[in-house]
Amino acid sequence: MDSSASWTLTPLHPKTYTPWIALDPTLPWTHPKNRPYPYFKYARPIQITVNAGQALYLPSMWYHHVRMNPSSSLSSMNDSVIAVNWWFDMEFGDRWAWSILGKSIDKSNEDLSNDLKKKEQLNEENDENEL
Repeated sequence: MDSSASWTLTPLHPKTYTPWIALDPTLPWTHPKNRPYPYFKYARPIQITVNAGQALYLPSMWYHHVRMNPSSSLSSMNDSVIAVNWWFDMEFGDRWAWSILGKSIDKSNEDLSNDLKKKEQLNEENDENEL
């Protein structure tokens, strides 16, 4: 790689956003950073190696984590590694709808559970005040 090369990144117009998941798969599922994602404890990693000239296809909506390991063959290039993500399979069909439905049901159950806990606490406080 030529060390004098330069790159220019230009934002899209109009701006587009990809939802970000702050989960860190290098940490245990019990770590505070991963607690907002309780289903992560059921994840089972699949580790693969993609070599120079190869590509990896991931189906739409698959969570993935990439770790770069510069090999000795890259040492002459100052351990440079470039990864390119290209989302071309954006027609999710019904998978997107099912994903959103599942997330909304999960959120509704969480909200209902929190409401019930608050109601129980109020009932306990009222019972204590009556004594």
